[in-house]
Amino acid sequence: MIRWMVAALALASAPATLAGQVPDSAKGRLTRDGVLRASAQVDSVFVDRKKPAGEIDTGDWASYLLARLGGGRIQDGLGIEVKADSSQIEVRGKLQDLPPETRALLGPLATMVDSSTVIAATITMQRTGREVVRFWLKATGSMAFRFPSLSSSP
Repeated sequence: MIRWMVAALALASAPATLAGQVPDSAKGRLTRDGVLRASAQVDSVFVDRKKPAGEIDTGDWASYLLARLGGGRIQDGLGIEVKADSSQIEVRGKLQDLPPETRALLGPLATMVDSSTVIAATITMQRTGREVVRFWLKATGSMAFRFPSLSSSP
């Protein structure tokens, strides 16, 4: 299982995506189709060994990982964004973008906050072995301003 997650993480950390594979509206977002796109790449590289390498979008990787971890079916049009670089993953979306089951887990807190409130999480990644990556939840919160980009360019 760890080997699959590391493989998927390595694919997601790549700066480019396969041309023509991910529609612009789905780039960097959790989608049902992203699970299939990522699975096809992972299988081609690590299972069938038909390709020496592959690249997938961060949203596709996160969708694939969520499915592999048993997170349930991803709804179409889910507004959760995922950005990643070699050291961290940033996830953000609005409270209203979360599936009803997830909002229900928040209990009364979800009813006290405006549904357009932006929620965010930063997960730090650190390679601790050849095939091992550790994840730490670095920060969570809500914000009313634009989410900063991971890229170093302005």
